[in-house]
Amino acid sequence: MKNILKKSIKETYQLGLKKPGIYFLGFLFFFALSLYLFLITAIMQHFFDFPFNWDSYSINYIVGKGWLHISLLFLMVFLNTIIFCFIGAFFTLVFFHSIKKDGLAEDINSYLKWKKLAKFISEGYIKMLLLFIPFTLVFLIVTLMLSLPSVLLWGVLAQSTQVNQLVILFIVGLLDSLILSGIFLKIGFSFPILVYEKREVIESLKRSERLTKGFFIEIWTTITFFMFIVFVSNFLVSYVGMLLGYMTLLQFLFNSILVVPLGFILTTRIYLNLKEFAYHKNAPQVR
Repeated sequence: MKNILKKSIKETYQLGLKKPGIYFLGFLFFFALSLYLFLITAIMQHFFDFPFNWDSYSINYIVGKGWLHISLLFLMVFLNTIIFCFIGAFFTLVFFHSIKKDGLAEDINSYLKWKKLAKFISEGYIKMLLLFIPFTLVFLIVTLMLSLPSVLLWGVLAQSTQVNQLVILFIVGLLDSLILSGIFLKIGFSFPILVYEKREVIESLKRSERLTKGFFIEIWTTITFFMFIVFVSNFLVSYVGMLLGYMTLLQFLFNSILVVPLGFILTTRIYLNLKEFAYHKNAPQVR
């Protein structure tokens, strides 16, 4: 199990080259989220009657309008999260099924593979949604709990005029991601388990916990290594985007088309390596 970091990262890199179709699916993910964000932003602008841009100015403006607007904001954020779960559950099935052997990512032009994917989604969507909603809500709650110390850390770092704001964002974001990755590794593998082993939701969660038991450091190190690469890459993309005046768009494109597909591949490879290790070590309790 000492080689899980090297093996999983290496296999992710190899599959990322062998399955270029996965990046087209990443583009579809980008298009779907862009359309959704456009619609939800238009709705927010209609309700709050000002150019809502999902930034600190917009939030502060709503907070200054009183409790009715604040309550409406929280309601919209909650509904926004639920709708995102419907989109997220759909694309989770798409990505995991497509990177299987003979999956859609190998030949994006195959009508038969698209047909198989559509059938698979119709059969497994409800179970994935039932898993995705509580998982997303837990992450949202934890993220909100991390927001206060993150803001305090931001304030401390921002007092130093020698620290660039992008560097502050990088440090705060990286620390939060490390904490979130620790939570993810215990139950996050329930997604590939549900897809590849076709288990029920509760059964998938229990199996994910059993499968990762005793390997916290190895898995966390692997995820942390991947997140570090992602944050360094995002830092560079943000810098280039800031120079060009399209920082948000470039970040969104980069993460949707490249980071998200590779993240699904890495999750799958770690899960399969854990499963293989369990069999080689004759550990029936995780089979």
